[in-house]
Amino acid sequence: MPEHMKRAECVHKKDYDAMRVEIEPGYLVTYGEPTPERREEALERWAREFEEFLKDHRSMDVNDVCVVVPIIDVCSECGEPWEVDRCDMNEDVEICAYCGIPTCP
Repeated sequence: MPEHMKRAECVHKKDYDAMRVEIEPGYLVTYGEPTPERREEALERWAREFEEFLKDHRSMDVNDVCVVVPIIDVCSECGEPWEVDRCDMNEDVEICAYCGIPTCP
């Protein structure tokens, strides 16, 4: 496609820099805790105990362990986060806020 006909569009991309592992404990860890603060304390306590489990291999229930790779929206042309701006010369034209290439209609 000729350079003057390029069009930027929003594309979904895996954000490998924000990749992490999440571990979901059994629901009983926070069962009966009356406030969000108390549930947070219970989860912090469980996380410390789980860390010790990893060190000494005690038995502990875990519902899920998964790798989370967030999906982010980026410009198809420059790869920067997707953000639309208006062209200074023509307010009807939307452009990528980073590279200035017009977006798809």
